[in-house]
Amino acid sequence: AGVTAVTSRVAGGRDAAAAIYTKAVENLATLFREFQLAGAARREHEARFPAAGLNPDREARQERAATYPKAYWSRQGARAEHLGADALGLLKAVKRRIVAFFGGVREASADRAEAVKMSFDQRAGPSLTKVRLALAHLSAPVATRLLAHYPAAPRWVIGVLGPLSSDHQAELAAIVGDALGWTLLAMGAVFVLYLAVFRERATDRLPDDATVEVEQVPADDGTFLGKVMGGGVDLRVTLPGVIASRDCNIMVALDEVKVRALDGWHDVRVRIPVESRGLWRGSKWATRASFNLSNTTLTITLRPP
Repeated sequence: AGVTAVTSRVAGGRDAAAAIYTKAVENLATLFREFQLAGAARREHEARFPAAGLNPDREARQERAATYPKAYWSRQGARAEHLGADALGLLKAVKRRIVAFFGGVREASADRAEAVKMSFDQRAGPSLTKVRLALAHLSAPVATRLLAHYPAAPRWVIGVLGPLSSDHQAELAAIVGDALGWTLLAMGAVFVLYLAVFRERATDRLPDDATVEVEQVPADDGTFLGKVMGGGVDLRVTLPGVIASRDCNIMVALDEVKVRALDGWHDVRVRIPVESRGLWRGSKWATRASFNLSNTTLTITLRPP
């Protein structure tokens, strides 16, 4: 069941990525279509004035611009150059600050990593060496049997140790001990991963067959509560297997209601329509809940405060 849950999450992520890709393709197609329509409209507009060949509005703007003296445009150009130089200087200063900041962060991270490595070597290094020596000691009989039964070792072993003999028993025992240690570490990691992720739980085999019914209360229904008239929503959640309201954990927010029951067997989230809030403004609903044991239905009533 755990593998099934992981597979379903991967499939959901794949479907979400496919939906995003499809939407992006649709957006590009819409953009291209609008670009073509805009080009056609521009060509049609220019075709109406074949003599001038320009947009009349543009010609009017150019005629107005021609009335200004040349000194005016020179001042505008100089002003634009000064503003551009100031903006460029500001960007360079910001770039220097960013480079200096991230450079300092990188150096601090490198120093921190070096300090952690040194601390690990000083504190855990002796204990790790003791463990490796103990494993090598336990692997000594295995190394002896390997030397006795397999004198023709693989080439890579001979390349590391040379021709095997009784003098290499300690080195071979260290290699076997390290292999045993890594094997035990991998088995421990797999066991922890099984307990944390892949272990089947009791709730994995129980389907969540809860049903939800949302009834929006119009803002002009004539009900009065507090200082605001109308607005609200009624939620009816059917929870099979629940025998008392104390088994339900209800959390209410402005835009969402969460109902959890039977240690997570039922885990229901209901979005509250924006239209149901009416005209009131606040941070909290006036909430009332009741449970009908005959049909195992939890009714949550939300009204303006």
